[in-house]
Amino acid sequence: MTYHRDADVLTPFGITVAGRQEGELPEFSKRSRAAAWVVSHCTTHSKRERYVKRLGRHISVDTYGKCGTLKCPSDQSAGRNPAACYRALAASHFFYLSFENSLCEDYITEKFWHALRAGMVPVVRGPPPEAYRRVAPPHSFIHVQNFDSVDQLAAYLTSLTENRTAYESYFAWRSSHRISRYEEFCELCAYVSREQPAKSVKVSEVWGTDEHCVRPDTADRK
Repeated sequence: MTYHRDADVLTPFGITVAGRQEGELPEFSKRSRAAAWVVSHCTTHSKRERYVKRLGRHISVDTYGKCGTLKCPSDQSAGRNPAACYRALAASHFFYLSFENSLCEDYITEKFWHALRAGMVPVVRGPPPEAYRRVAPPHSFIHVQNFDSVDQLAAYLTSLTENRTAYESYFAWRSSHRISRYEEFCELCAYVSREQPAKSVKVSEVWGTDEHCVRPDTADRK
């Protein structure tokens, strides 16, 4: 029971289904800040904190949570009421930095899905682009690996903040798709109710970073 797509019982942090995403988009003209980042793990295997520091030399990055100087501009903390926190951030920010603490196969955590629901474009750094395309709505995110440098990424993000049509094209999916919670415990109950062959699994093969993760210097382009 893991987030890996080949798990016996899949437990993703979110899923994309057919439908229409509820909620209105925040007004483009009222967004004044480039990117928001909510983070509680300050030193990570992925070295995301170094990437954000480099990106922050080119665009505004507002850091919320234990690793930043800002608190979520809502009545509840990001941990206790993430939906309200992310909606508040979307009112003033164009992008959300959905940077994972480890660069592992299929590892796309809840913050990516929160940003999509709230109406920010996620800028992602985690598994390769094809992993996101398998699960995310079409044309809904920006992957750092599609750019040759941090400078190039920053220039593209800046161009979107100056072009409403181009920016809002990242929300076209909301008319035909919606983000839903995966009922993993229902799947688990169904799985254990069926007779299953006995088997043993090495924990290192499921959760080990050597098997399923890459080093940041391998994943990032210069």
